Amino acid sequence: MSTWAQSKYTDRLELAIAIVRETGAHTMRLFQSDKLSIERKGDSTPVTNADRGAEELMRQRLEAECPGDAIVGEEFEDKPGTSGYAWYLDPIDGTQSFIRGVPLFGTMAGLEHDGNPVAGIIFMPALGEIIYAAEGSGAWWATGLSSNSTLEPRRALVSKVRHLEEATVSATSTQYSNSSVVEQVALKAGLARGWGDCYGHYLV
Repeated sequence: MSTWAQSKYTDRLELAIAIVRETGAHTMRLFQSDKLSIERKGDSTPVTNADRGAEELMRQRLEAECPGDAIVGEEFEDKPGTSGYAWYLDPIDGTQSFIRGVPLFGTMAGLEHDGNPVAGIIFMPALGEIIYAAEGSGAWWATGLSSNSTLEPRRALVSKVRHLEEATVSATSTQYSNSSVVEQVALKAGLARGWGDCYGHYLV
C-alpha cells in the first residue's frame, strides 16, 4: 500500500483495513446461510449472530493491537480509552439487506483522534470493494478483492457531475426523510434508484 501518502495515522489505518477485510470474510460465512440467526432489539431493529460475532472480532483485534484506544460499537458496551484515539464500529451496516440476501451491506470503521475524525473505511465484502481515507493520506478505492488478495488501490475522486439533471439520487427509505422533498429532488435528477443502506453512502 505504498502508493498512498504516509501520515501519523498510517499504522492505524492499515490495521483497520486488515480488520474490516477479516471481519467481512467472517460475515460472508453467514450471508445467505441457514446458520444465520435473527433477533429483534428493543427498538425492533434486527440483529444477527453475524453482527455480534463480527463486532466481537473487531474489538478483539483492536484491543490486542491498540489497547489504549476507546471503542464504540452497536452491539456491546463502549470501551473507554486513554490514548486519545476512539474507534467507531459497525460490523454490518445494512443488516436489513444482509438478512434478505441482498449484497449491499458493508463493514465500517471510523477513527477519531482527540475528538476529531481522522480516518474511515467502508468494505463491501459481498462486492469485493473497499474505500478508505485518512487525514494526510487522501481517499483510496479498490475492487475485485477476495479474502486474501493484494490491495491495489486507486485514488478515489469526487464526481465531475455539476448539475442535478446529470446526477443520480439514491435513498434507503423515505421513512427517514421528507418523502415529498425526496420525490421532488428525484424527479429533477438524471436517475433515481433505491440503492440503500451502506451502499448509497459508499457511492458518495
